[in-house]
Amino acid sequence: MIDYRRSLRLEMQASQVPYLEVLELTELAAPGNEGFFGELIHPSFRGHRLLASEILKQLARNGMLGDLKVPEFVTDF
Repeated sequence: MIDYRRSLRLEMQASQVPYLEVLELTELAAPGNEGFFGELIHPSFRGHRLLASEILKQLARNGMLGDLKVPEFVTDF
């Protein structure tokens, strides 16, 4: 997966497409990130909530949400 993400990141950078990597959803955060997965590689509803939160933060940092306030992500496990 590390090689796939690296290739994806490089291709996106070459195409000037924003790239977001959520460290908590990678194997580098294991084993403490097990609550974010329903199985080995697919995020659970908690993982999807985290991903949505990180996407919203990135959009806000880039000024793409106007004055919308992005709530803080709270883990419940």
